[in-house]
Amino acid sequence: MEEPEAGGTGRRVAETVALWRDWVPPGSPQRRTAVAVALGVGLYLLRRPSAISSASLWAEDGTIFLSQSLERGWRAVNDSYAGYLHISPRLLAMVASWLPFRWTPVVYALGSAVITVACCSLVLSRRSSWLLPTWVSRIAVFVGLICLPRVAELHATLTNVIWWCGIGLLLTILLDDPSTTVGKVSEAAAVALLVLSGANGVVLAPFVVFRWWRTRSIHSLVIAAVWWAAAGIQGWVLIHAERSLDGGDLPWPVTLVRWSVERTLGPFVLSGPYVDRPANLLAGFPLAAQVLIVIAGLIAAVVLIGGHRPSTSILLVGVAAASCLAGFMSLGPAAPLLPERYTAIPAAALLIGLISARPSRRIIAASKCVLLVWIVVARPLDFPITPRPVLKWGPGADCVERRIEDRCVIPLNPPVDPGVAPWQVVVDSDVAR
Repeated sequence: MEEPEAGGTGRRVAETVALWRDWVPPGSPQRRTAVAVALGVGLYLLRRPSAISSASLWAEDGTIFLSQSLERGWRAVNDSYAGYLHISPRLLAMVASWLPFRWTPVVYALGSAVITVACCSLVLSRRSSWLLPTWVSRIAVFVGLICLPRVAELHATLTNVIWWCGIGLLLTILLDDPSTTVGKVSEAAAVALLVLSGANGVVLAPFVVFRWWRTRSIHSLVIAAVWWAAAGIQGWVLIHAERSLDGGDLPWPVTLVRWSVERTLGPFVLSGPYVDRPANLLAGFPLAAQVLIVIAGLIAAVVLIGGHRPSTSILLVGVAAASCLAGFMSLGPAAPLLPERYTAIPAAALLIGLISARPSRRIIAASKCVLLVWIVVARPLDFPITPRPVLKWGPGADCVERRIEDRCVIPLNPPVDPGVAPWQVVVDSDVAR
């Protein structure tokens, strides 16, 4: 019998490193993108380090995805919730269910961060160079998306990763076609996965026509067909679900536009913490703040119209409007609040439009610079995200891991609304690891 060769492990590591260098040589676009994505994950988690150090479960993270993945296994992947499918969160929950039970919050948080940054990193591709011709402009959008204001609800939570999937779909509309067959097949599969991960694929489905109209390629037509097929599945699920959209309490058009602008543009101009004060949400902003938002909104509108071809302006404004309208229709009486999750895609469309605009008139270009500088200066106020209550597994986790009882009750983070019973998960100990 031959003895193992000395230094075998070290040599294998060196060979792996060599393969990596061959695939992504120094200075190559792949190496640059890989480094940017890695830094993006770090930047994303830096907004709330406790997302990993004191990982917790947020709302449906435990009550829906955790409990159902433990009880139903892989069959829970195609279960609907709130009227539509959540394939991406379900897949991540299934992977977490194979690991030790106490790892679940960290796996959810880290997996959600990876999905978020992966969706935002689509803008780094040279396929977006028709809109963002330089690496600096692409990295600016990438960092801007990761640092979006008013996303505390969406940060590192399995439940709300579907909104980042919606941003990934928006970026997909703005890309050119891949140059390889593998890339084309991968993109079609990714589009199907993202559309089947929440309702945003249905809201954005009409806008995928823009990509085909711009490229006039067979592949873009295939992407549109895959998108619409997946959106049709989501629509079928919604029709057969108990949930229905509540459009009966929509505000007047003028008020709807005002609230949409305040909740979408307001956090960029005033900073998220100011916008999210209950007094401002319920009673409206002070006059000075409203004047500032209106001025910024007019500048943004001029930049979007004057810095893009009409079709691009219509796309970006249409995406923002459709996403806000969908939020109002879904919320019903609570529409004036327009929670954070409903403003993520409109804010992303606005950010992409402002950075990518190339106005020919100097006064519009100068206005764009002034507005972007203002936004950058306001960002430090929004970068830190308030830590969530620490999840205390207590006897619930011991019950599951040691199988003390047949059914174990695990309390989760308390709800935001006072007077509401705390969220909890009831798990069969014989199905949990």
